[in-house]
Amino acid sequence: NILPDGSLSVTARTRSFDAQFADGEQPEHRFKFAYRRFCDRWLDVHGWPLFRPLAAGDEHLLTKLHVPTSDNPAELDAQLLGLAKILIDSLNDGALDAQLDEIEAGERSLGKLQRFLDARGYLHTARDLATLRAIQSLRSTGAAHGRGSGYTKALKRLGLDNKPAQAIVTALIEEAILMLDGLADAADDLAAAPTT
Repeated sequence: NILPDGSLSVTARTRSFDAQFADGEQPEHRFKFAYRRFCDRWLDVHGWPLFRPLAAGDEHLLTKLHVPTSDNPAELDAQLLGLAKILIDSLNDGALDAQLDEIEAGERSLGKLQRFLDARGYLHTARDLATLRAIQSLRSTGAAHGRGSGYTKALKRLGLDNKPAQAIVTALIEEAILMLDGLADAADDLAAAPTT
């Protein structure tokens, strides 16, 4: 028998001893709640999903998303790949194309999303696109390919160089929660016609 480090979390105490419902405090729990809240809100307001539902073979990415338990590069890569598939690869290109006045040849999902948000006067476009581009950059320069100078530069730009896997994933999840909450709160305004 080994004594646990620390004490019970507020969530564990509330659920176990007070017999009350309590939201999770961990970043991955809050992300999953924010993601589902956003997806439901966006679909209700817009009638189309901004993030296409994950394919049956990829549903595990959302359920398995977590802050790594150790500074393990393989676990870090798995979480970066998961975040990229959930938030970037799942962007609904077809629906974004239908919302934009013109289609630009070769334009990628993030460019379309930026034009869509800018046209509707969303205040946090730069912040949210920076979050998505950071996830994409770390996936492309590290998780999906061999780590090189691009990966180190991406971490440095984010202020995450020399940080353990736990800190990197936590920072990205916290930024993603901020993005999802901001978009969910602005869903009604973003359904309006473009301001341009």
